[in-house]
Order: sequence, then C-alpha cells, then structure tokens
Amino acid sequence: MDNRQALNPQQSVVVEACAGSGKTWLLVSRIVRLLLEGVPPGEILAITFTRRAAQEMQVRLRDWLYELASRDDDHVREFLRQRAVKEADIERLLPRARSLYQEFLLARPGITLSTFHGWFMQILQRAPLNSGSAGGVQLVEQTAELWAEAWQTFLDELHRQPDSETAQSMLVLFKELGLSNTQTLLRKFADKRSEWWAYTVGQGEGALDFALQNLRDEFAVDMKSKPQADLFARPHFAEDVRALASLLATGSAAQQAKASRLLVPLDGTLSSEEAFALCGTNCSPGRTRRALSRRIKDRTSGEWQRRLKCCARNCNKPTTSFRRNRFISSMFTRCAAVPVCWTLIRL
Repeated sequence: MDNRQALNPQQSVVVEACAGSGKTWLLVSRIVRLLLEGVPPGEILAITFTRRAAQEMQVRLRDWLYELASRDDDHVREFLRQRAVKEADIERLLPRARSLYQEFLLARPGITLSTFHGWFMQILQRAPLNSGSAGGVQLVEQTAELWAEAWQTFLDELHRQPDSETAQSMLVLFKELGLSNTQTLLRKFADKRSEWWAYTVGQGEGALDFALQNLRDEFAVDMKSKPQADLFARPHFAEDVRALASLLATGSAAQQAKASRLLVPLDGTLSSEEAFALCGTNCSPGRTRRALSRRIKDRTSGEWQRRLKCCARNCNKPTTSFRRNRFISSMFTRCAAVPVCWTLIRL
C-alpha cells in the first residue's frame, strides 16, 4: 500500500504487516500529520499491547517533534516530504511544524499513548461512579497470589457442594488428567477467557453445546467410531508388528521381553483401546529405533525396511483420521473444564 494513502489524516486505514516492516514509523507519522492538521493532542489516542511498544511510540514522537523545533528549515521540509505532505503545503505548514513540540509539552490533556489495559485503567479512574469502582483502582501486574486465592476458594466451594455440576466436572478432569495437568488446563483456559467470550458471544447457557457442535462439524467427527479398532483391522498391520517383534527378539534380554509384549495385542484377548495402548508403549519411536539401529544394519533389504517403517508409522504416527478423532475426543473430555472455569472466572 502507498504510504501517502495511509498517512492521509482524512482517511481511515487498516495496515497489516509483519514485525519490523515499519508499522510504528507509520503510526507515529500519522500522529504527526494529525497534529499538523490542527487536531488537539487530547483527541489523539494510540494504544498497543505492550508497555515497551507504547514507550517506543512516546519516545519516537517526542524526538521527532523536537527535531522539527530545533533543526534547520531544509531538514524540516525533508521530514514533511517523507510524511507525504504535499509540496504545495510544505511552506504553509513549516511554522506549524516548528510549534508542535511546544504544543505537545503543554497540552492538557495530552496525547494518549498507552497499552490497552493502561487505557482501561485511565477510564476507570476518571469515571469511578460509572464504573462502580469507587476510585483507588490499581493495575495488578502479578496475578499469582490472586490465582492461588481463587483456586483455594474454588476448592472450598467444591467441598461444600460435592454433587454440583462443577464438582462432577472436576472429578472427570482429575481422572483423565491428574491434579497438575488439571490446574494447568484451567489456568490456560482462564487466561484465554476473552477469546472464549468472543467465540461464544450471544450463546448464553448454550455456549458449551455451541462449541462442541462446531467442533463436530469442523472435523466431521463420528463419536461412535473406534479408531483403535480400525487401526488393528488395517491390512498387513499384524504382519508389520510381528516383523518389528522379530527384530527386537534378536537383541538384548530387555528387547526380547519387549518383543514378547508387542505380540500380546495381536492375540485378540484385549479390547482395541488396551491393545493400542500396549502396542504404542512398546513401539516408542525414539527408544525402539535407537535400539534397532545396529540390528538393521545387516538387514537392509527393502522388505525389512518397509516393515519397520510401516510398523513405526502405524503404532506411533496413526493416520490423519485417527489423530483427528483422538484429538477431538480429548477436546470433548476437556470440555468438562468449561463449567469449572466459569466458577473460577467469577471468583
């Protein structure tokens, strides 16, 4: 996009660009153009995500305005040309450009160059009655203590109502993930609550059903399918597993024991889920391939290589469909965290 269009204060523009492409230069230059057009500093708002970026904009604007006030006329003219000021307007705007630094320093209120949370804090402080904050609001940078307090309050509530939906959801999470992973999951969910609110806006109590249905539609998930059973039903899968077991059987005692365990899922006595779990454990890609590296040096025929690769792929890198179904099943399990997170967020 032509910078002249983006720098024109009479136009509204949206600029999308990668890091280091000059977006800060463009934004601060647009602020200078607004000041040149006579816009009061107190009516200019520039907000960003980080304090570092806000400080960078503040410093760059101050330095540029100082240049306009202190450097010679030729430098100021070139500065204005780089900001897409029309050649016919440069001489007219020259005195105005030299006075911007003084206006910037004396303006009350001044230009707002801040982060999103810093700007929201200013709004709360300036309108305590409308915000219901009664004044004295402070921005909390470290939230670990608040999270620990909310977590303890939440656990106390579960003890008081063990039969509630939230308590039952927690039991599901503890069973599937354990305590530490459950805490991590809930913390990450709480950190992304704005995204969840935006995704489910207008859904009310049906937000969870809405999200689940979207997942089913997006990934075409058949919740009644059994991907593990489909894997064991694939042609040549059992043959490939036996080929890998025969390689392991030529190794150490530990590898021979693993070969024996690897054949257990093929006898048909286990459920498909149990068989897959056992097969996957004994086909760990890193350890198995390193252990077999020396064994396959003298077995370099294409058939042996094919079987080894095929078995590793089947056991450790299931098909896209299987990975998708397992991922979605995991997502549905984790959706039990939603009512839990609502409680934590309210705390």
